[in-house]
Order: sequence, then structure tokens, then C-alpha cells
Amino acid sequence: MIKVIVSDIDSTLVDYTYDLTPTAPRILEFLFSGGYIVFATTKTLDEVLLYIEKWGLPRSRVYIVSEAGGLVAGADLLKYDWSYRGYRVLELGERLVKDDFDLIEKSGCEVKGYRDMSIKELGEVTGLEEDFVKAAQRRLFTESLYSPRRDCLEMLGEEYRSRGYFVHIGRRFLTIGKIPGKRAGVRAVLTYSSQFTVTSVYTFGFGDADMDTGMLEDADMAFLIPSYSRVTLKRSDYIKSPIPAPHGWIYLYDRYVKNFS
Repeated sequence: MIKVIVSDIDSTLVDYTYDLTPTAPRILEFLFSGGYIVFATTKTLDEVLLYIEKWGLPRSRVYIVSEAGGLVAGADLLKYDWSYRGYRVLELGERLVKDDFDLIEKSGCEVKGYRDMSIKELGEVTGLEEDFVKAAQRRLFTESLYSPRRDCLEMLGEEYRSRGYFVHIGRRFLTIGKIPGKRAGVRAVLTYSSQFTVTSVYTFGFGDADMDTGMLEDADMAFLIPSYSRVTLKRSDYIKSPIPAPHGWIYLYDRYVKNFS
């Protein structure tokens, strides 16, 4: 049986500092003991690759669901559209074009997307380091929108949702996209990875927000990290950490995953 961790990143593996230092040793331990990990995130493919490269994670054991299901990436995907830096990439979403942002212009709100900000400006708003800022701007399927006015983000979110877009409103950003969501992305990885088609798979799901509920419902064992977001799961057997990220993730890993057999 193959053990697979499926984990969100922001407010799950990392806190507001975006630093993987506390959780990276556990991830490496899990991977080198024979496990695999699927990073399921709103971050871009390039952002996740920075984490992988910085911590020397073995690419053959790491899969990526980026932009909340816009695309999936893995070294051994049996179905893929293109290759990028050692990964096979399968597009699940629809790429955004200029017309997708017409609602913003019509709203009259002071809203800026990642694409619209300078590197310095986006770094100040997000707290990301420069290399991560550049990677965050390389979006294909989603856009994260910032406004000092919360009411503008909520209004735009409702408008985009009514038109069939994926919508997630976080603490400071509104993310939109024409994408299937993380659940579909994780299912695609498990379906098209040659590693996971030859034997049974047991999945540990970690998340903190409403967009994680689908992949948590699918997981064999589901873990919830407390955060600003209210999450309602249909299943009742999930386990919630008593502390937030990153130590909440570490607590759950050490207690339930590390010695699981």
C-alpha cells in the first residue's frame, strides 16, 4: 500500500510567513520513508517548484495541484499536455483572458490583481520574498485580487460566482478562475500517476479552508487545521488540530501519520 499526503500549503503547511522550515523535515522524512505528497494549493506551479527546489524534495515523489485545480503536475503522469522543468503537466482549467476581467473595470472598485502590481508592491501586500512574488505572478488559470475595501471583494466575488467562476475570498484576497477545484486536481493525480495505478493508495488529507473540503472528503483520513476560515465537512470522522499552522500540521503528522501502518 502506498501512503500519500495530500496537503494545502497556505495556513496549513505554512503560516503568514510562508516559511516551510518547520514542516520541511517531516515532509522529507515521509518521502524518504517511501511516501508521496500532493501539494494542493492556490499557488502557481512556479511557486511550488521553489519550495521543492529550496528543500531538495525528490521530484519523483512530489505531485502538484496548482491554482486550485487549474493544472496538475507530476514526473510520471500518463496523460499530460506539456512538460516543464522535469514535470509532465495536465491542464484541467480554462486559461483566463482579458475579457474575464471586464467585471472589475465595470465595478468601479479600487481592485488590483497580482498581474497589475509591481514586484515591490505585491511583495508589500503579500509579504512574499521577491523570487516568490515573481513566481506568484505567473498565473494561467486564476487571478488573486486585492482591494483595501472588503465590500468590493465580496461584491465581485458574488458576481463572478453567479457567472460560474471558481471563487474564494480569503482574509485579504479574492481568487477567481475557470477551474474544477482541488478535489478534481487530486483525483486527476491519483488517476494518471503511473505510481498509483499499480497498487492500493491510502491518503492523508490536510486543509484549512472551504476550498479544501472536497479533497478532505475523499481522503482516507482527514485533518483540519484551524484558521480564519469556517469549514464544514460532511464526514464526522475528521480530526482537527488544537493549534494553527505550521505546528498544527506537525502535531497531526506526528500523532497520526508518522507511525501509521
